[in-house]
Amino acid sequence: MRSLKDSIHQTVHFSRTAVKDKVTGKVTYNAWTPVSGKWDAMDAPKIDGYQPNPKSVPEVDVTPDTQSTEFNIMYTAIGKAIVINFVDTENGNSVADTISFNGLVGQKPNIDLTEKENALKARGYVIGDNTIPASVTFSDQAQTYEVRLTHGV
Repeated sequence: MRSLKDSIHQTVHFSRTAVKDKVTGKVTYNAWTPVSGKWDAMDAPKIDGYQPNPKSVPEVDVTPDTQSTEFNIMYTAIGKAIVINFVDTENGNSVADTISFNGLVGQKPNIDLTEKENALKARGYVIGDNTIPASVTFSDQAQTYEVRLTHGV
């Protein structure tokens, strides 16, 4: 398992004094101070492209008898899609099935439109410009692009 974030540590310090009887050697302990404390509730740190589980850690009341506690937050990569529409610029209609490329946020898709474009050319369309960035990665935002088509003559 790979750590995506550094651990966050919360500490409550307790102390007490002791008195040793010089004759018997018996040690008597005084009360702990403070009597109790708490570990604060926390939201899981945000990591772009990942979903935390759980999303938060609860507040915990602690006493001198409380054992050290560890909360693990697991992060799952978020899958997203890049959608490409093929649009006839003469009437504004979509002329072919939408193509979706699926991947994880931060990854680069392998966008190959050759087969779809060849099929559209065979139907008489001329492939025009498109709105697909030269370098695109999956993001946590909606990503819809279009390839513009004109009628061949």
